[in-house]
Amino acid sequence: MGKLPKPRAMRTPGSYQLEKEKDKEKDREKDREKGREKGKSKSPNVKVGRPTKKKSGRKNEKRRVAYSREDMKEAIRLVLEEGMLVTDAALEINTTKKNVVKRTTLGDLVRAKRRAPPPLGRPQELSAAVEISIVECLEMVAEFQFPMTKSKLQDLVQDYCEENSVETSWKDNRPGRHWITSFKRRWSDRIKVKKASNIKRSRARVSPADVQDFFHRLQPNIEGLPPTHIFNYDESPVKDDPGAEATFVSRKAKYHEQVMNTSKLSYSLMFCCNAAGQMLPPMVVYANKKGSVYNNWIKGGPRGTAYAATPTGWFNKLTFEQFFAKERFYFFRL
Repeated sequence: MGKLPKPRAMRTPGSYQLEKEKDKEKDREKDREKGREKGKSKSPNVKVGRPTKKKSGRKNEKRRVAYSREDMKEAIRLVLEEGMLVTDAALEINTTKKNVVKRTTLGDLVRAKRRAPPPLGRPQELSAAVEISIVECLEMVAEFQFPMTKSKLQDLVQDYCEENSVETSWKDNRPGRHWITSFKRRWSDRIKVKKASNIKRSRARVSPADVQDFFHRLQPNIEGLPPTHIFNYDESPVKDDPGAEATFVSRKAKYHEQVMNTSKLSYSLMFCCNAAGQMLPPMVVYANKKGSVYNNWIKGGPRGTAYAATPTGWFNKLTFEQFFAKERFYFFRL
């Protein structure tokens, strides 16, 4: 008979765990031996694992230079508007400030600007430079107390287009109301539309220095006078314009009119006051060629008010004497 095979040992869960613990203990012993040899750990109770590397900062890292937006905008403008090369524009900015604008960064921003899509909407008829000149012109004439109206601005733009042979889509090169609205919106930070107060040319020539000179010359003549003997009076013209109101008309009608008794009424007012604050009753002069004053014109006026009428509605010598009549010479306070 042949040799019988050796019976295989039965493995129980407990024996399997014992073998696994023995293998782990052998591995720990090997790690301790390696640690003793390298001198990393001499205590058998210290667990020696994989040595960790100390993190260190980046060496020889280039320092980033922060540039200002103004310098970069100026460099971009030199490239796009002046036609300079990117290298030359960077050198131009860096002459006063060292290494402010980098050539590579400038090149990236310029390429991004050139690839930018065109603005949406209809293109402008006039360039931005021309519109800036128009805005400066409007500011200048307004400072000289001769502001432009919308129609005058349209005339100005039309004359400019015709003299400089500028081709536009406007009829006869005259901008319409839509362009005026867009122009005001684009330059709302510099100009605005506002009703002006009308004054005479003679008053516009009076400066603050003239007023101070007048009182300087007047002071010796009124020294010692009581305030009740110093008077100041002024004539003010008033115009009553009813204006035009929106009314319902036929769609086929091109023009429509509204019949009124008067389309415009002009009259004058005279006020007088002394330095003590006492007022003379006012006087009203109406415009009537016959010189008649109707009863409806004198209703509701202040007590003692005088009324008269002249062909022009202005004061003349007769009405001026009537204003200072003795029977009217009494005072009242407001």
